[in-house]
Amino acid sequence: MPDLIAELVKCVKDQDLKAANAVYDRIFELKQAVYKMDEPSSTSHLRMKEAMYQRGLISSSLARRPVLPLKEEEVEEIRQGLLKVGLLKDEVKA
Repeated sequence: MPDLIAELVKCVKDQDLKAANAVYDRIFELKQAVYKMDEPSSTSHLRMKEAMYQRGLISSSLARRPVLPLKEEEVEEIRQGLLKVGLLKDEVKA
């Protein structure tokens, strides 16, 4: 997400509000997929970690106890969100 936020700041600095709105819409979609409107917590942090893992930014999405792993449907929700905003290529899952 930092890359999207940097892009948003650049658009605003350039006074390109149409582009800024488009970037903000992508950030909002990603936020919905990752955080599901939750307040920051261990679950939301795990969801962000999963998004980073899927993008190849970190080597593992595992968290320490007592945080439980995400369900497969949650992992897929995050994947779909990343695809929707263009931060993940549509590849066949292994």
